[in-house]
Amino acid sequence: MTVDVIETIHRFTSLGIDFWDDLSDLPITNGLVVTARPVDAPGPVRRSSATASGVHFFPALPGLHEIEFVANSEPATGPGSAIDADFDVLVEDTQRRFLPTLIRLTAPRRGLATASDALSWDLSLAEGGSSDGPLFLRSAPTRQVPSSIGALRAQIVDRSTRQPAAHAVLRAVVAGSQWFGIADSTGAVLLPLPFPTFTAGAAGSLGESVPPGAHGIPTSSQLALATVEVRSEPDVLEFHEGLNVPRLHSVLRQSATYIWVNVADSAPAEEFEAQLTYGRELILVTAGSERSELLIERQP
Repeated sequence: MTVDVIETIHRFTSLGIDFWDDLSDLPITNGLVVTARPVDAPGPVRRSSATASGVHFFPALPGLHEIEFVANSEPATGPGSAIDADFDVLVEDTQRRFLPTLIRLTAPRRGLATASDALSWDLSLAEGGSSDGPLFLRSAPTRQVPSSIGALRAQIVDRSTRQPAAHAVLRAVVAGSQWFGIADSTGAVLLPLPFPTFTAGAAGSLGESVPPGAHGIPTSSQLALATVEVRSEPDVLEFHEGLNVPRLHSVLRQSATYIWVNVADSAPAEEFEAQLTYGRELILVTAGSERSELLIERQP
């Protein structure tokens, strides 16, 4: 029997994303619910499908049918193509490891969305500053961190208003590398980061007992200096109507604030330094504060 091919239909997935864990530096393969909705117009909410390797993709996005189902030839895709649309992609974690994250992305596009797509090309806070780096989700403050990983925690509060600094950014520079975490709606933030390479011959290391599996490396005297900065500017945060999660690129656009290192100081500082000890979480607090809070003051 002879079959005459009248036309060939190409099915094209117009948006694909994978998400990475800021703690383990590995792709997230379970527990995420990812939805997309049009940015500027009311429309249906689409839920992603996911591969075993953690790649989320959206079939049948509103307005993109002509791109997704193409007869006889490949579609022209990417920003500036004949058909494109902006979507707000909401990422929620059913296991509460990560903060809810809202990312504005343009579809259709070839290849997976990258950090530069989500951050509107402002890579000042992106890991490694790589334009083709993956999208990292930020750890929620309720997450437990293994002792082998460094961790900074803070409850950030505006000293003038006594209101929590919701969605503030905590940035730390350790051993020449920068890392950042994002506060939740209550101002609580967790910033996990890899501890720097151990130094040899640290003070107090001689004569210490070394636990099995430590490869002869003493830990109690291993210290690292963290230089800390806070960014908080609520007026620049952007939201999708009906959602209380700000778009990621607007969160990272916030400007730096002053930090009260000590309530007895005559003025706040732009940043301050703290010692990070291996195996212990570092709780950042303003000395002399009534509660365990890191007090900030927004710049005029």
